[in-house]
Amino acid sequence: VARYGGEEFLLILPGASSAAAQHTAARLQELVRQERIAHRASTAAAYLTVSQGVVTARPNAELQPEDLILAADAMLYRAKARGRNAIVVKTPPAG
Repeated sequence: VARYGGEEFLLILPGASSAAAQHTAARLQELVRQERIAHRASTAAAYLTVSQGVVTARPNAELQPEDLILAADAMLYRAKARGRNAIVVKTPPAG
């Protein structure tokens, strides 16, 4: 886990399948929901929520860490556009 920006964190799960990554994201979201942390400054929700962009990839010579971060960031903003407290997943193409 690493902080990446003011309100963004990276969680790297080496060797995790897409299903495992999605399960981890859903579990994290549920744990935060259960805590019922008041979010007094928010007009969107009374309690803290978690929006997540999840990207899975198979290592290869062309894959750069920056590409994964950019893809995860794009998925995060899609999640936020859905109304917050959402998870959007990008998986590698089959083949």
